[in-house]
Amino acid sequence: MPRRLVINPVVVVNGVRRPKCATILDPGAQARESINDDGNPVIVRPTYDHRSVFSSGQAGQRNETCLSLVSGIDLSALDADPEIVTVFEASDLASIDELAARLARTPREDAWPASLVNRLKTRIEAAGADATTLDRDSPLYVYANRLAQAIQPGTDVREWAPSPSASLRSATGDLSPEAPQGA
Repeated sequence: MPRRLVINPVVVVNGVRRPKCATILDPGAQARESINDDGNPVIVRPTYDHRSVFSSGQAGQRNETCLSLVSGIDLSALDADPEIVTVFEASDLASIDELAARLARTPREDAWPASLVNRLKTRIEAAGADATTLDRDSPLYVYANRLAQAIQPGTDVREWAPSPSASLRSATGDLSPEAPQGA
């Protein structure tokens, strides 16, 4: 199932704050029958699965934006929504292992041109995080953590794995939220 990191708005649905990506139907997922709370049959249309970081909603926090790792069968509905911004412009990720490998790499290792690095830094700054010390030698998890920590301090996106045995932090080989900056 493809995955990607996105910056998206926080919306309120039935009085609950949620990432916008969690409210969008996955066009590739099939509708299924279910039973509602009243015991009546209903058709359920799946939305995207996600792991998100967003604030608790208190005054003084970044309450309008969140960072989400989204997965689904067909991610095209994310592309169609102008409020949802893909963090990395590379192809979608097929697995958590692929995410760990991508986050451990640097833009230089992946031969990113300066223009792509600058667009990523602009996305990070537009979301309210500081990107001034990030460069082509900074691992991609550092870029993602800048976004996440601007929203919820202490967050490490390498922990976004389905089980402790698949920890992205251990897969990247660095247990600090940010690695030392490259030359």
